[in-house]
Amino acid sequence: MVFKLIRPAPLTEQKRSRDGCIYLYRAMKFIGWLPPKQGVLRYVYLTWTLMTFVWCTTYLPLGFLGSYMTQIKAFSPGEFLTSLQVCINAYGSSVKVAITYSMLWRLIKAKNILDQLDLRCTAMEEREKIHRVVARSNHAFLIFTFVYCGYAGSTYLSSVLSGRPPWQLYNPFIDWHDGTLKLWVASTLEYMVMSGAVLQDQLSDTYPLIYTLILRAHLDMLRERIRRLRSDGNLSEAESYEELVKCVMDHKLILRHLDGHRILHVCHNHFTADVPLLLHMQPHHGGLRVPDPCHFPVQLGGCQSSLQDNITVFSSKRAAAYRFHCRRHLSDIHE
Repeated sequence: MVFKLIRPAPLTEQKRSRDGCIYLYRAMKFIGWLPPKQGVLRYVYLTWTLMTFVWCTTYLPLGFLGSYMTQIKAFSPGEFLTSLQVCINAYGSSVKVAITYSMLWRLIKAKNILDQLDLRCTAMEEREKIHRVVARSNHAFLIFTFVYCGYAGSTYLSSVLSGRPPWQLYNPFIDWHDGTLKLWVASTLEYMVMSGAVLQDQLSDTYPLIYTLILRAHLDMLRERIRRLRSDGNLSEAESYEELVKCVMDHKLILRHLDGHRILHVCHNHFTADVPLLLHMQPHHGGLRVPDPCHFPVQLGGCQSSLQDNITVFSSKRAAAYRFHCRRHLSDIHE
């Protein structure tokens, strides 16, 4: 099947959250962003990386500026305004691509965090959600690919068929006025440069969307785990608290993921939890009263959840042991 990844895989197959980025990483590899780790092919690939940055990231914005300096009289008012708009976008896109590429190591590192989050997804319902978000993420990237590539292709064909290059970039070697053949050659070269720049811009625009979709799925599953706390009568008190600690650890992992990608501002409104209050013990009839963190409001995807009845009374020794247990796990996560 063509584009098999845009459909949820059956539960008999093992899918991971990182599989939602397959199309994204394939495009990165095609454009020269993911070189092999070693070997001769690494240096050959880095040559391709250098070429894409020279032509698509550097030459493209300078090509607009060069055409304005040498061929400004050849532009009609409408053509100039259209070209100026694309020129401004090209400069902004080049800066955005450079920043994204410099932070690419964070994206690669994040796959390990997603794998850790997947370890908690053992229930059938959670695995089904993982399969759905994998398909949705790849589907979203594919839609963006068609839209972005459609822009470059339609502009190329419509301009050449009307007798002019699509973007009229500065080209000192080929004069498109010297016949139809040179018009097609110059236009095709422009199209290749613009296609690379469009793909780079698409990668910069879509990776926050892809990772946000995946993280929101994990946030939804974490919310359901929090709601199920203390609802299983077969679990002992110690096992219930172990589940509570795991929820705190999942929360910390997600925050690490968000902080690593600098997209905390995108997802911040979807998840806010006052977890540190978990460690504040209060005196209660000679012992300590430990407030469950689910007592505090938790915002997930704009939904307010508050479980206010989970307050348990412990002896001082048990509460102190639990407090140390939580802090030890949280320190392990930060390390």
